[in-house]
Amino acid sequence: MSQPPGWKPDVHRRVALDTMCFIYVLEANPDFLEASQSWLSLVESGRVEGTASVLTATEMLSHPLRAGRPDIAAYYSTHLRNIPNLDLAPIDLATAHEAARLRASWGLRTADALHLASAIRAGADVFVTADRQIARADVGLDIVVLRPD
Repeated sequence: MSQPPGWKPDVHRRVALDTMCFIYVLEANPDFLEASQSWLSLVESGRVEGTASVLTATEMLSHPLRAGRPDIAAYYSTHLRNIPNLDLAPIDLATAHEAARLRASWGLRTADALHLASAIRAGADVFVTADRQIARADVGLDIVVLRPD
């Protein structure tokens, strides 16, 4: 497995992963699989601590449930819960306030603001996403945008 794109080993000790990082791995997305898997492998191996907003579960499970596939939703949920060294950060009132500030300051969508606020409150050094819109927000942590290889 190659080094994750944008990873700074001396700086990035706590990595926040956006929902798509998990979906790309589970669905073996040919454009983003290698980059997503390399970040996830860092977390699974314990080389870094991982965090993701609990909102990730909502986003991951929605599509299979809408498609009438509760079996896939259950598989995704089990997979997410069993990733070593990954903390699912709750969305509490303080996180909601931070998300509102980010949304107002940067015009982010609510879900994106909640993901970033969760990352900030969890003490992440870097947020990994495939969403280029998120990258324009200067929120006090590095934002790495996955690009197809």
